[in-house]
Amino acid sequence: MKLGVDFNQFNHFQLKRFFRGVAFSKILDQFEIIERDNLIKPTLWKEAILKMIKIVRPLKLMGLIFSSETLFICIK
Repeated sequence: MKLGVDFNQFNHFQLKRFFRGVAFSKILDQFEIIERDNLIKPTLWKEAILKMIKIVRPLKLMGLIFSSETLFICIK
């Protein structure tokens, strides 16, 4: 603990590697899970950004790095 706050000692990429190592057959991250219907007040801009993140790998990686949360759905 630093300054009374416990910081996570892992990141998205370490967790995904760990999940692969324990034999999960499918690992979905937050951008693979979220769909248009999950957006709050969906607009054309939000839909376009979501679509671009799903298609352009560098955008997705940057989104995962700067995201404030780590979310996975793992299937054994």
